[in-house]
Parts: sequence; structure tokens; C-alpha cells
Amino acid sequence: MKLKADAKSKTSSEMCEKKSQIKETLSKQTGDEEKSGSKILNSDEKHTSYEPMTSPKSEKEEENLEAKILRSPDTKLFNQLGEERSMKLKTNLSNLFA
Repeated sequence: MKLKADAKSKTSSEMCEKKSQIKETLSKQTGDEEKSGSKILNSDEKHTSYEPMTSPKSEKEEENLEAKILRSPDTKLFNQLGEERSMKLKTNLSNLFA
């Protein structure tokens, strides 16, 4: 029994040594011994300044992009399906109230 307790204490002391070695190497990599742990703790700070995902475009570029999207075959198909559905709804409603 005593041998098991000694073995456990040795492994736990080895684990503590390994943890301290890891912390030292991390602090050396970051260059800040004290801040290496605090970076993780302060990660939930709120950022107040946001940058747009894309650069702001001129109105002409936006219109060109919009026209390009409207000309695409997927958009035409989507619009056609939408028109068919709206026609079906109109006929169903007119049949319902007729």
C-alpha cells in the first residue's frame, strides 16, 4: 500500500514539474511570463470597434453586382418558380372566395 502511495506521489510531482516546464516554454514563446496565463483569462473582453468584412463599394459597383446577380440563371429560375407559386396561390384564393 505504501508503495502505491509513493508511486502516486511521484507521478503527481512529475506532472507538476511537466506543467511548470510547459508554462515556462509558453512564457518564453510569448515573451511575457505573467501575461501568458492572463491572455486566456481575459479572452472574453468585448471589442467595440468593428471593421466591415468587405471594403465599401461605390454605388456603381453595387449596381453592377446586383445586375450580375439578377442575370444569373439561378436567379432567373428562382424568380420563375416564385412567379409560378404566386400564380397558384392567386388561383387557389380566387377559387376559394368565388
